[in-house]
Amino acid sequence: MDFVHLRCHSNFSLLEGAATVGRLAEAAAGRGMSALALTDTNGLYAAVPFCRAARGRGLKPILGVELTGSLERSCRGARAVVLARSNRGFAEVCRLATARSLEPGFRLAQALAGAAASGEVFVLTGEEDLLRSLASCLPAGGLYVELCPTGETGEAVRTRRLVELSRELGLPLAATANVHFADREDWTLHRLLRAVDLGTTLDGLKPGDTVSRSCWLAGPADMARRLSGLPAEALANTLRIAARCSVELPAGRPIFPEVSLPPGESAYSRLLKAAFRGACRRYRPLRAEVLERLRAELEVIDRLGFAPYFL
Repeated sequence: MDFVHLRCHSNFSLLEGAATVGRLAEAAAGRGMSALALTDTNGLYAAVPFCRAARGRGLKPILGVELTGSLERSCRGARAVVLARSNRGFAEVCRLATARSLEPGFRLAQALAGAAASGEVFVLTGEEDLLRSLASCLPAGGLYVELCPTGETGEAVRTRRLVELSRELGLPLAATANVHFADREDWTLHRLLRAVDLGTTLDGLKPGDTVSRSCWLAGPADMARRLSGLPAEALANTLRIAARCSVELPAGRPIFPEVSLPPGESAYSRLLKAAFRGACRRYRPLRAEVLERLRAELEVIDRLGFAPYFL
């Protein structure tokens, strides 16, 4: 049975992830996968190198983020994976990550409800309070109950509760593995990173400080065995989600902010007039060599298409 990992962290999840995007792509391709998602914690810093690495290995890259934040009326922390379905969805994911970094009062449910209203992102979470909060305000098919079995104590009870909740709320299931390293043996490296982050020794790590040993990039056959006790839709939905995600980053060219222009005006004509006015203020008299230099600079800007950037 095929399977797509929809919750993966690279070393851009600082002091959490223990694999480069190149190693994750290499491992996924070598284990027979057709697609892979990257969902670093609260950031999209690895999006471009990940896309290059994935496509270089024949994989479909899926871009997303794992967001952390508090819930409304509570200081308790929660987590959710947000995956971009389109370029518009990727913009929404970027806005979410920016808000998470810049807004002191960031509230996860409220932010997700706003971003997911467009229907251009998928949200996966195993947080019951968050699922109940979002179930009524997200478009149909946009919210998934995440099942992430890792073999830890008490997990079976939690998994049964989430399956029941999915039926109660009418939400589909999706399985993940919370990948933090590419290979089984790299759990030791992950533990070392967590010890550095927490300022402790390996012996000082407590339960919950690290992810489980099972959080490696297992192949489809390994995942099918690990998830054999889950409803079949939880695995099948990973393929459905992957098929509906399609982001094409316009690599190799700059993306400028949009500039409001009056009718009949281009970015270059507006820039030329502004630059000439500035030259008149700064150079008195306005000498021929100044005008020649201004002309040469503006020609370069126009040829490279940078007029909107300078405006």
